Amino acid sequence: MTTFRPSSRIKLSYNFDLKLGSSDRDPLAEIPFKEPIMGFYGIFTNTMHPGEVVAEVEEEQFIRYAFSKIDFMPE
Repeated sequence: MTTFRPSSRIKLSYNFDLKLGSSDRDPLAEIPFKEPIMGFYGIFTNTMHPGEVVAEVEEEQFIRYAFSKIDFMPE
């Protein structure tokens, strides 16, 4: 879980284009999505809270997806 605290004003937009790109270690373009409904931009101070082990997998099979998901936690 990560807590996001805005350091500046957050800008919201309902009119924007979203293009995801990939690299060998970050396969974002593989994530399917439909038309985005909202986007935001801001400068934040983030705190990553301790996690928990939910399963054990081989590192080589998981590493490409390690940072594909972020859980937002309002403060």
